[in-house]
Amino acid sequence: ALSSPCQLCSGGQHTITFPNKTLDLKDFPVQTCSELDQSASIFLEEGSEMCTLFQSVSTYCGCPPSGNHYGCTLCHDGSSATKSSRPMDFLEEEFGFVPTCGLLEAFLMGGEDPAAQQCQDMQQLFGGWCGCPAVENHCDICSSDESMTTPKKELPQFERFLGMVPNCELA
Repeated sequence: ALSSPCQLCSGGQHTITFPNKTLDLKDFPVQTCSELDQSASIFLEEGSEMCTLFQSVSTYCGCPPSGNHYGCTLCHDGSSATKSSRPMDFLEEEFGFVPTCGLLEAFLMGGEDPAAQQCQDMQQLFGGWCGCPAVENHCDICSSDESMTTPKKELPQFERFLGMVPNCELA
């Protein structure tokens, strides 16, 4: 038995509010929030890297965020993404699995300050893909079966990362 089992809701004072919510992760051994919570408590030690990772997306299952303040949402107006189960295949290399919009948003809500530049960048990059209202000067990421409607639209907000002003086609 573990000396200090991992609890999905950090701090241990809360239980998950959405036990039957599906994780929508292809090839992941657990499929619901209750299965994730149970697996964490059986196999992971509190404070371990994997426990901390699970806790970082626990708002998806209804846990309060650490510090009890909600961070960044994918929508610039503070609303939640309407396409939460939409897969984000283009982030598989970054995460090691294909996250959904809901899981990315849960990760951001777990700590990222809504005023932080990283939050605003995420909103501009992924908000449209995840069903949020459009932000000023945005591009929509197209599915492989869609064609881009504004390929030459310039995106000055990414100049600081790239050293040039890209357009939608380049981004």
